[in-house]
Amino acid sequence: MVVRLFLIVIALLTVAPMASMYVAVLETVSENGVIGRSEKMFLTDKLREQANKALPAYMGYVVMTRENISAMLPAGKNIEDCEGTCLVETGKNISADYVAQARVGKFGNQFTITMELYETAGSNLVGSFTARKPDAEGLLEEIEHESSRIFQQIVGTSILPVDASEGISGISRTTKGFQKATADSGVLILAPEFKGGMGTLKDAEIIIDADTVKGNTFHLPVGNHKVQISHPCYESVTFNATVNNKSKLHFDQDLQPLLGALEINAIWGGSPHSVSVFLNGKKKGNTPYIDTIPICSDVRIANGVVLPLKMKAGKTVKWIFDGNGTVVDKRDNKEYRTMLVNKQVWMKDNLNYKASKSYCYDYKTANCSRYGRLYTWEAAKKACPTGWHLPNLAEWEKLIVATGGNSIAGKKLKQSNEQKKDKDSVDPESFSALLAGERDSKGAFFNKENATFFWSSTEDGFGIKVMNLTARSDEAFFSIKPEFYGLSVRCVMDYNENIGFDQETNP
Repeated sequence: MVVRLFLIVIALLTVAPMASMYVAVLETVSENGVIGRSEKMFLTDKLREQANKALPAYMGYVVMTRENISAMLPAGKNIEDCEGTCLVETGKNISADYVAQARVGKFGNQFTITMELYETAGSNLVGSFTARKPDAEGLLEEIEHESSRIFQQIVGTSILPVDASEGISGISRTTKGFQKATADSGVLILAPEFKGGMGTLKDAEIIIDADTVKGNTFHLPVGNHKVQISHPCYESVTFNATVNNKSKLHFDQDLQPLLGALEINAIWGGSPHSVSVFLNGKKKGNTPYIDTIPICSDVRIANGVVLPLKMKAGKTVKWIFDGNGTVVDKRDNKEYRTMLVNKQVWMKDNLNYKASKSYCYDYKTANCSRYGRLYTWEAAKKACPTGWHLPNLAEWEKLIVATGGNSIAGKKLKQSNEQKKDKDSVDPESFSALLAGERDSKGAFFNKENATFFWSSTEDGFGIKVMNLTARSDEAFFSIKPEFYGLSVRCVMDYNENIGFDQETNP
């Protein structure tokens, strides 16, 4: 046994110098046989792969292989015997400085995974994560997403000897005078990878030797320099840059997003409703939705409604979607407020998408900014963004009934005098219609601040049905307009009584 251990130690020392730190990733544990042996080994291999990425050999770290661990186990033990709660004791038995293991289980119909990383000398928990996913593929995604961040904590807790050679070391997560080359200097280039694409180096604060600097390329004097990169969406990174004369160092490691928990439910008419949830343009599931997400994620629901969330790292945010929010038109990035009225989600702003056969009142851009554009009927039918449509007569009638009926709905639908004083302070329950006027088929504009007319998609024998609001009346009523007139457009979200809001529309 002594001879065998001696040979193994010699073999390991040929891989790395005497001062190396050894990291052991033990075999994944599966509670009650949730996954099989091959799946456990595959997840373990993925963990080792992430450990190798986070702990490069040039910094003195050695991630022990399955064969290394098996050879170092006490007599009579095999690699499967490493399962259990005594991670630290197992790590000590195989002479590892750090030991990690993942456990897979079931919660309801979903798979769960928990990973822990310990420092063996002091029996200290360095880091851990827990996640719940609907299938085993989701567990793999979670390992790839989270484990690298956990392994990188090692660098912030371990002490490696300072090497005289150049390089980047001492990475942990939680210039003035440097911009010009000198006779004895080197170059540091910062090119970190912002995982998830939610930021750039321009958004980060960079500190080198206590000086805040800008840019990505720095000429540093020969010697050791402390570098810190902080970003509002990512974990901070601190490392040491050891510069020799004419050296050229690159920092290109991944920055890990700061995470928070999000819970979303959708309620229509007092009842739960299932709608799609999108993170950064990709569908992630339906409501009720619960997950841990990067705090700077672009969160949208249903057909592109942006939720005004204020995520914080390590905190849980709960949101009930009732139709109120904003939607961004991908075609021109204009933003429109939304509201829910009797199971219909409406835009609370007149459409202002520049299309053929659409006009600003009096051809003045300022009028488009305030009142939206005036569209011919043919233009109006195609103007709403994907997932939204020009309302038909029945949808307008449903809105009017929900706001009190024809005789008083106009008062509720129009923007109030108080809202006119401050156009940015609008009653969240108000349709806030503006008296945007109209354009006739000959190009003349009239009726601004006196009346407004909204197209429907419903034809009549003599023209097109339009919804009318006027300054002198509290009524909301319908009339007929020629299709060549220019009138306002409000869009309503696509809805199907059988399946609800379109679940497949990418915002």
